[in-house]
Amino acid sequence: MLILSNDYHQLVFLFPVEGTAWIDKNYSYGIAYYLVAGAPILCALLMLSVMLRKCRVPGNRRRIWQPLLTICILIFYLLLYYLQVPWLRFLAGDMTAVLCLLYALTLELCIQCGLIQSNTRYAKLFEASTITAQITDRTFSVSYADENAKPMEKSMLQAAKKEAIILPSGIRLCAAPIRNGYIFWQEDVSFLLSVLEELSGIQEELKGYHTLLDEENRQKKRRKRLDEQQRLYDTVKKRTAAHLALLDMLAQKMQMTSSVDEAKELLGKITIIGAYLKRRSNMIILSDCMGVIPSAELELCLKESISNLQLYDVVCAVRFEITGDVSAEVAGMLYDFFETAAELSLNTLTAMTAFIRSKDGGCCMELMLQCTEDIGQLTRLFPDASVIQEEDVWYCELTILEGGEEK
Repeated sequence: MLILSNDYHQLVFLFPVEGTAWIDKNYSYGIAYYLVAGAPILCALLMLSVMLRKCRVPGNRRRIWQPLLTICILIFYLLLYYLQVPWLRFLAGDMTAVLCLLYALTLELCIQCGLIQSNTRYAKLFEASTITAQITDRTFSVSYADENAKPMEKSMLQAAKKEAIILPSGIRLCAAPIRNGYIFWQEDVSFLLSVLEELSGIQEELKGYHTLLDEENRQKKRRKRLDEQQRLYDTVKKRTAAHLALLDMLAQKMQMTSSVDEAKELLGKITIIGAYLKRRSNMIILSDCMGVIPSAELELCLKESISNLQLYDVVCAVRFEITGDVSAEVAGMLYDFFETAAELSLNTLTAMTAFIRSKDGGCCMELMLQCTEDIGQLTRLFPDASVIQEEDVWYCELTILEGGEEK
């Protein structure tokens, strides 16, 4: 092996000698070596001094001798290395590896002494916590437990694994899987349970109150419906009071008569008046609900009355030329005009023709009646009506403007 000597002018040839190490007898150390060798010792001492000054854990200062021991070993190693002890070169000749190992040992001893805080003593920390929890293995055997956690049977733990359960004492037992086991924690929900119980009682009271309100509302609706029906009945009764009285009188006469012809005549009149009462009542109810009357409804009223007149052996005809909706007041007055004219002439009426059309923005009804009765009093009931007699034929006309005003 060729090696350059210290004076840079001589070449030194080293030849291995059997049983000996490779040693250069002319090799020496400079000042840089001492600086490099002393730097690890200085750094280690500075590190320990900072740890001691920052440490706040009581009792750890008395165990400082453990990391100091490794520093002493480090100094002793460097000294032996400097003296070029043959057996040291054989056992620990790599200075870099030895220094790294001793430094790691120093840090580990600092951790064990508490000079360096680390995540240790988990069991004690878990036991001193206030989370009231337990850690079990997969067979539900308790491995760690908080001192505040109440012991639980395995059956309860198995049930809590599926879903949280409420214990009689107001404790809720919950679970979650972890590696190689489960964690169970307990929550005091007694206050929440008491609140829920109170709310449940309030709910029952409100449910009963709600039932009473529903019943009261049903009674109000029923009473309102009855009141509305009574109001409509009173309205119908008021509008048809004269015809109801006439119908009652005809019914009494029919009960008292013994003549078949007279009874037949009375029955015809009752049929005509009854048809009018039915249709007029229906018209009053429709006007109360809708405010207007479809023109088709008025046409049906007239046709039914005419069909009953035909049963009374009266030849009748009607022509209806109004479309759309008609004011309820207008439709009622036109139908009343038709019925009044028919009743006044009913005893001698043999033919009747009705023509209903639009005129001057309103509705006009023209009647032609063949009878010997005097129906001039029709103008007393309908002042704006025109009633003219030519021999045995009466020509009646009534025009009603929109809004119920007679013309």
